[in-house]
Amino acid sequence: RPARRLSLINRQENVLREQQEAAGRSRKVANQAMLFVGALYLTWMFTTLTRIFQTVQGKTYYPLLVLMAIFFPLQGCFNAIIYLRLRYLKHKQA
Repeated sequence: RPARRLSLINRQENVLREQQEAAGRSRKVANQAMLFVGALYLTWMFTTLTRIFQTVQGKTYYPLLVLMAIFFPLQGCFNAIIYLRLRYLKHKQA
């Protein structure tokens, strides 16, 4: 009987450990996804604001055009940095 109880405790510990590992992986995936979404919003924010001001006020603001010209082409660079960040973290952990 003590061996059976020990076996049950070991199985419960294994299940708990697996659940904790799964939660950690889920958190990492969520963080990575939020970074990609943040990069998307950052690159499209100035373009969207420029179009809104053009539509509503009929004016184009030069600072917004400059920010749009700087950030919009950088979307691929931001995505690459976020993608490579995950690889770097895996390499650093090993």
